[in-house]
Amino acid sequence: MSTGKYDIDFWANVLTRFGLSGFLLVFIVLMIWTSASIEQKQQFIDIYILFKPIGGDCGVYLKIVLIMLGIIIYEAIFFRRRLLLKKDRIDEIAEERTRLQELLYKQKPLKK
Repeated sequence: MSTGKYDIDFWANVLTRFGLSGFLLVFIVLMIWTSASIEQKQQFIDIYILFKPIGGDCGVYLKIVLIMLGIIIYEAIFFRRRLLLKKDRIDEIAEERTRLQELLYKQKPLKK
């Protein structure tokens, strides 16, 4: 059910496909693209893409770098945990398949 141009399914797909950092990037770009004035868009490009200093204050860039590092570390931990869960599930399925094949092998007599 779609309620607008960017509904919840769109955002869920972006989050699933690109992770948290990709989701935030797409969200911010779309918000600026759809609702910012031309001046605001130019300021955003100057500050965050071209890294033009804002009155000599470099604290903004430090905050951006720290936030992005936090997001990257979070994603690494999250995806590692997710990968380990998938690996454990694959191992469980392999063990069950082996058990069932052995059970089937014991029931069938071998033909010569």
